[in-house]
Amino acid sequence: MPPATLPTLYYTVFTLFLIATVLLLAQKKPWARVAMIAGTVIAGMGVVILVATQHRLPLYGAFESTFYILLVVSLLEMVSTRCTGAVHYKGRISLYTGIAVLVILIMEINKPIEFNDDFYMYGNIWVNFFFNLRLMAAAFFIHGAILLNTAAWKRPDKMPEDAVTDCKCRQKKIFYQARNILLTGIVIYLASEWSGSLWCLNWLGDSWRWSKGFFKAAIIFLLVMTSFHLPQPLSNSPRARAIIGSCPALFIIWMIFIH
Repeated sequence: MPPATLPTLYYTVFTLFLIATVLLLAQKKPWARVAMIAGTVIAGMGVVILVATQHRLPLYGAFESTFYILLVVSLLEMVSTRCTGAVHYKGRISLYTGIAVLVILIMEINKPIEFNDDFYMYGNIWVNFFFNLRLMAAAFFIHGAILLNTAAWKRPDKMPEDAVTDCKCRQKKIFYQARNILLTGIVIYLASEWSGSLWCLNWLGDSWRWSKGFFKAAIIFLLVMTSFHLPQPLSNSPRARAIIGSCPALFIIWMIFIH
């Protein structure tokens, strides 16, 4: 695929999600949904083009990492907003998703908009699983953070003022949904690390080498487990749970896109 075509895909997706976010803020939800679906489809086209031309999964590099993560995040948003427990939070979940996607796209806007160099090691299946599953896990952590913050900081849409008990019930459903998303994310992440250990075994003859990379990988696991084992004062605070539950997403974004 000509490199000149990739920036077109990138800026089209950016424009569509920007339009969707503005429409959501203006309470134009049907049109915002159209823009988000269009952005998701174009991001999916970018991923399909990568697989078709490079004959591998999205693995590494600013462009392919960004497109793959935002594709999975968008698909998770579509699934979550159709769950019965999220019916009163649909608009806010979509809004937070749009903001998260825009932040990731802006972070990478000055990076090379091209597919990553096809190194010889990308032919190894364990290398493919290691990098690809890490990106997928990042998307799950981001979506989990979106759900937690959606429920923690705002009341459900169109909720009567006196329906406090109902509000807490709905909030618990979203927190439970976020918990399942984070658990799924950590399972995917551990599968990535297991693949990486087999890659390390084939490469260096040992499945574990203590290094900065392994240390950062361990931090992700500890952050997710911390969000599940909070002391009672923190676990009773929705906002504290949302802030701590967002740490895995923030840390893995830093790992993938900054460090």
